[in-house]
Amino acid sequence: MHVPVTFTLPSFLGGMLLTFSVAFATEHDTLELTLEKALEYAHDNSPEIELVRQNFFYAQETYDAFLKDYLPQVILTSNVPGLNRSIKSVQQPDGSIAYRAQSQTYGTAAIQVRQRVSLTGGTFTASSGIERFDNLNTNNYYWRSTPFVLSYQQPIFQPNTMKWNRELEKIQFELSKRAYEEQLNSLNIRIVNAFFNVYINQINLEITKINYTVNDTVFNLSKHRFDVGKIAENDLLQSELELMKAESSLEAAQYELNRSLRELLILIGMPVDAEVKVIAPTHAPTLEIDQDLFLERAMELSPDVLRNRLSTVNAELSLKQAQTNQRFNAELSMGFGYNQSGENLLDLYKDPFDQEHFTMSLEIPLFTGGKNKAQVNARKSALKAAEIQEALTRQKIQEEIIDMLRQFEQLKKQIDIAVQSDTIAQRRFEVTKNRYLIGKVDITSLFMAQQEQDLARRTYIQTLKNYWMSYYQILGILNSGNW
Repeated sequence: MHVPVTFTLPSFLGGMLLTFSVAFATEHDTLELTLEKALEYAHDNSPEIELVRQNFFYAQETYDAFLKDYLPQVILTSNVPGLNRSIKSVQQPDGSIAYRAQSQTYGTAAIQVRQRVSLTGGTFTASSGIERFDNLNTNNYYWRSTPFVLSYQQPIFQPNTMKWNRELEKIQFELSKRAYEEQLNSLNIRIVNAFFNVYINQINLEITKINYTVNDTVFNLSKHRFDVGKIAENDLLQSELELMKAESSLEAAQYELNRSLRELLILIGMPVDAEVKVIAPTHAPTLEIDQDLFLERAMELSPDVLRNRLSTVNAELSLKQAQTNQRFNAELSMGFGYNQSGENLLDLYKDPFDQEHFTMSLEIPLFTGGKNKAQVNARKSALKAAEIQEALTRQKIQEEIIDMLRQFEQLKKQIDIAVQSDTIAQRRFEVTKNRYLIGKVDITSLFMAQQEQDLARRTYIQTLKNYWMSYYQILGILNSGNW
């Protein structure tokens, strides 16, 4: 689907904006703020955008720290010389107990290199250390060293949690990126909404000013006609009532403009006391959209799809763990190295003794009362539910994207209709006003024409707002994923 889009403001609005721009240009402190400038300023100054950005930086650094945990880790451990003075019970060869005073110091130092192996789920550890023990009672001291020890630990018959965790963390980080873009796009939409709220209220204020002037003129004319007996008192009262309503609307429009302007300035990070005049865009760049490619990209970048994928992977891991618990678990631990002891530090690295260890721990469920089977069944149901939810989410997003494109196409057509309706309503009011001034139509017809003109103008501005919000929704998806 190709959607070329271009439109212009109707002539009366263009003239109105030109007049207002000239008037405000004389006030050097007033800033003319376009939609593009508002978005650019918010990108660098909005506190909400900065909050979203910092949350993403946190997720980015957290993922980076996780990945670095799979690199070799070098760790130095030590105990500064400690003191132990106490009386302890010592069993004698004949079985009796004797209490002996002990006074000793000790210290250790070791360096360790650890490497996790995500392919197997095991961990290699290489270490080297030294210990010293001082017996203060005898003034003797002893050294013990482990020049080199290499060990490996490997779970057996269990899911490779390292591999699964890497997959989960990768999805989680991708989700953080998609959520970051989604939040930025959402803030852009909010800024567009706030921008056009200000613009609508600016137009409303001008409408109410014009209406007040028109109603004041009509009321004065009605008083003259009533005085000469050309109209009934009811028409005079109606014109006076409309004038009071116009005055009330004028005050309300000024309040709404100030309120919406403060909301916009806070959102984009501009001082709330800044003198700002928003200038609505007169045209939008052309968008050419291939529906199939756009839908594929939107599905690929959707945070909701990734959230469901994360839930499915978690459910798969839980099922595998439950199935493993039905069988037996084992863990292999083995190591090889050298050690030596002596009273002379230099002797610790001469002719060291080799040391080896090999163990395999087992955990075999003999009877669980059907607990493990129930857990497996529960995990299967959880996985099935996650898969169903993932499919439903994809279908829902697909419908939302298609509806978004259809709405964008519809809004393009509605703008053309709204421009024509607004021009016709303006012309009708001018004709009706002139006919009223010469006494050809009654006052009710005049006020009806005025209300229809106001409604047509506000409908056009609202349609313009809806178009730009839809435009930035689509643009956000098109620009997402450019990392």
